[in-house]
Amino acid sequence: MRISTLTNHTWLIYFIIGILLCAYGLNAFFLPWIELRHWEALLIDLEGEDYLPLHFRLLGLFAIGFGLFTASLAAIPYRAGVRWGWYTLWYIPVFLLCVTLFTPLGLSLSPVFMLSLAGLLFSYHRFFSNKFQENFSND
Repeated sequence: MRISTLTNHTWLIYFIIGILLCAYGLNAFFLPWIELRHWEALLIDLEGEDYLPLHFRLLGLFAIGFGLFTASLAAIPYRAGVRWGWYTLWYIPVFLLCVTLFTPLGLSLSPVFMLSLAGLLFSYHRFFSNKFQENFSND
């Protein structure tokens, strides 16, 4: 596969990350209704009974929005070669680096971090070469 063909398809990395975030968000949002027994192990006192399902629903809504934002950003401006799309997608590796460093989830997300970082670094030439920017001077 030629490098230019591969560079033109790096947007798919972020589109897939966005779709996976949406799937996670749907799972977190509907978990309180699907797995009713799931909460018994998490509830120590009665005050947490209303908090945990609400927390998961809000986390699910956030992840769905984050995923839709990422997928649409990858599919439209990043794919078209607009520089602000490339700059904006840096939030993915920065966010995943923070998750990798500061949470127990980090080790399982480190391959996604590496993939998102590689996608941005590999597409650098596409966004910052003079030949490409002559064709897309709408920044």
